[in-house]
Amino acid sequence: MSREFLFSTDMALIIIAFLASGLVRGFTGGAGANFLSAPVLAAIIGPREAVPIILLLNGVTNFQLLTGAVQHVRWREILPIGIAAAVTLPLGAWALFAVDEDLMRRAVAGAAILFALVLISGWRYRGRHGIGVSVAAGSAAGALAGSVSLGGPPVFLYLMSGPDNAATNRAHFVIFAVVLQIVAIAVFFAADAFSARMLWISLIVLVPFSLATWVGTKLFYVTSEQVFRRASLWGMVAVSLAILVL
Repeated sequence: MSREFLFSTDMALIIIAFLASGLVRGFTGGAGANFLSAPVLAAIIGPREAVPIILLLNGVTNFQLLTGAVQHVRWREILPIGIAAAVTLPLGAWALFAVDEDLMRRAVAGAAILFALVLISGWRYRGRHGIGVSVAAGSAAGALAGSVSLGGPPVFLYLMSGPDNAATNRAHFVIFAVVLQIVAIAVFFAADAFSARMLWISLIVLVPFSLATWVGTKLFYVTSEQVFRRASLWGMVAVSLAILVL
């Protein structure tokens, strides 16, 4: 990575995007966290580099969230979702490299806007909970994660429709994300998708991203969930819309 890029406005924007993403990640357990980092990073360096970087950084910081999450997990509920996502993620990764890169950049921004607006609207899945629906939600999440790094919303919407409290839903999302990103990192490394520049960007962003994730975790216990989530989602819509029309 060149010295010029390291000290450029683009690098500063990447760091700012990951600071915001880290706050959301720590607060929600990961739901919606990539809505800011994915469009910004894809616009600056392209989605084929952006998606693996985001999944790598999320995989590393997920272990920050495990400490307080494991005690709230109901494994029979979340494991089918995680396994289904692991199976379909390679299909999404294939689409990332098979589809035109500019089209994928716009797809990242468009998907971020769509999912953010769905979450803002308050819509929730109202149907039955069972193994079939769990597998469907996990499968959609895996394909979206591998292609545009936005695999969280299908699982988030499904989990939030159930009877569990906020702590359990957050814990389930953390476990799902850990499974998903371990598989994602393995898939992208096996495909030799990580360049030296990508690893340097990941290393530089890791510290501020981790610190922001830690702060977001603390905010979960002292801040109104509704106010924080709505403010974050509207910010994500604004950023993604700007990137989509550029």
